[in-house]
Amino acid sequence: MAPPGGQSSARRGRHASVVGAHLLLFDRHGRVLLVRRRATGYCDGMLHASAAGHLEAGETLPECAVREAAEELGIVVDPRHLEFAHLCHSGEDGGRLQVFFACRTWQGEPRNAEPAKHGEPVWLPAHRLPGDVVPYCAQAIRAYLDGRPFGLHAWPGRDTPPPGTSADAGVLGDAGVPGALAAVLADVAAERRAQQRLWGVQHGLQDGTGAAAPVLAAVRAVFDRDPTTWAGLLAEETAEALAERDPRALRAELVQVAAVAVQWIQALDSRTGCHPAR
Repeated sequence: MAPPGGQSSARRGRHASVVGAHLLLFDRHGRVLLVRRRATGYCDGMLHASAAGHLEAGETLPECAVREAAEELGIVVDPRHLEFAHLCHSGEDGGRLQVFFACRTWQGEPRNAEPAKHGEPVWLPAHRLPGDVVPYCAQAIRAYLDGRPFGLHAWPGRDTPPPGTSADAGVLGDAGVPGALAAVLADVAAERRAQQRLWGVQHGLQDGTGAAAPVLAAVRAVFDRDPTTWAGLLAEETAEALAERDPRALRAELVQVAAVAVQWIQALDSRTGCHPAR
């Protein structure tokens, strides 16, 4: 059967894409591990995924990601701890399929196990990437954080299809309880309306942030000793916001504070079975 447009595959020609497997390591601070490329012939001097490589014959994508993690970072990754993050169809070099996996659990300390190919790994805020990240990697990380599983890169004039409604669209963010996110956000909206009725629109307040770096350092030291409480997690996120001066960066930090607070409320509702009457 001819594809859309009426051209047969013989006329159009079949294309065999190079397939790359990429690993993105995330820590509990919301940072992603990136490495700076060196003497590779592609985007040298720029930051790339935690580990990456071409799929070899007879190898599955998770196996490739696990192998590259061992070769490039000297760590052991259990494929069961890999989460599919993003598929990028890149138009570079005639077309490549770049597959990304996220991982938050591994054995060993990531290090530069291939110094001829890249510099020392660096942990960077995943939501605030610098400008020197390899473009398709930066696009994939942002898409993963936004919940977009597929994207096009370097196809001029061609747009990525809009995300459809997947089977788990109502699950992501619901913390295991369908409708939990919408319920908490409805409570937040009701509280905001009550606040505005009480105090009006408070656009005149100053941010008052930027001088809390010592507080952030102290909170992070406590959090590093015990990252297992909601109080510690929210305190760390709040301290990061208080230490930020740039308005755009401050907004991003406050969104993280709000998201952690929402998830804490979801955990309380799930644990107690109590949902405030609205």
